[in-house]
Amino acid sequence: MIISHQHRFIFIKTQKTAGTSVEVLLSDIIEDAAVVTPVQPPVEGHRPRNFTSTGRISVDASATLRSGARRLRSLVTRTPFRPDLAFYNHMPATRVIEQVGRRTWDSYLTFTFERNPWDKVASAFFWQRGGEADPEDFRAWVASRAPASTRIYSVAGTLPVDFPRYSLDGRTIGVDLVGRFEHLADDLQSVLDQVGLAGAELPRSKSGTRPTIPLRDLYDDETAERVAVAFSKEIDTFGYSFPE
Repeated sequence: MIISHQHRFIFIKTQKTAGTSVEVLLSDIIEDAAVVTPVQPPVEGHRPRNFTSTGRISVDASATLRSGARRLRSLVTRTPFRPDLAFYNHMPATRVIEQVGRRTWDSYLTFTFERNPWDKVASAFFWQRGGEADPEDFRAWVASRAPASTRIYSVAGTLPVDFPRYSLDGRTIGVDLVGRFEHLADDLQSVLDQVGLAGAELPRSKSGTRPTIPLRDLYDDETAERVAVAFSKEIDTFGYSFPE
């Protein structure tokens, strides 16, 4: 995720929506004092910085008070306090607010990107499996995934559901703008125009693992329904349907 105090925006990074490519572009054209979280494995052109407590710029006193409260709570409960994890990759909006404060959140442009769920799940599978295109293996993989989580699917074994990541209450959108992966360049350019940044060509990162197999050959009715249930909030909110 990225926070630019100079340009007053916060980017919430979702899964399988070209988020790393967006970060590579933004990290190169915003100020050195911006918060840019690391990605693993590192990507050429991506410059993480200021994501630790000691390195970040505190712009809201309430965030500093909450950090002190967390430190005290860690002492009482005897759990580790990690000040170096102030900001991290795929950080949910609710956790970002804990760090920067609600006043900062409300005064900055907040945005993210979303993707058609059936296409998004296929992309997650092929990225994790290195481009293998076996429909039966894909259907078994979907069936084995937990339906929803703000954790990263590749680590926790979940589907790449991101609605809880950019919602503040679990029911409604919590950011100012949700761009679409399907017209990523246009929507990103709109964001750049709003925050006063010149447009730049969007780089491609983490590409090359998606075979050209039609989605209708991957999915059967049961698997498509599993995805529809897991992504019901996205489908209801954005009107997604199975891609033809």
